[in-house]
Amino acid sequence: MSDFTFLCSNCDAPLAEFLEKPGELESRKIKAMCPHCGDSSFTKDIKNKFYIGATEYTAIESLEEKDGVFIIKTTKGKKYE
Repeated sequence: MSDFTFLCSNCDAPLAEFLEKPGELESRKIKAMCPHCGDSSFTKDIKNKFYIGATEYTAIESLEEKDGVFIIKTTKGKKYE
């Protein structure tokens, strides 16, 4: 998997940047929550080590695990339209 941006499945806002780094982990399911409309990105299955970064429209608030899925909680940055 290469670098990509988590996008909201409803309003298409860029939520978090995924930056791959060398090395593998066991598979993890990850999704990002949208502070603009309250929906989320689609869940991705990640097997690599990675960094998560903010976008111009969101900041990273926290990372939580619920039912085997890591959830990136974001807050609004610049208004997304």
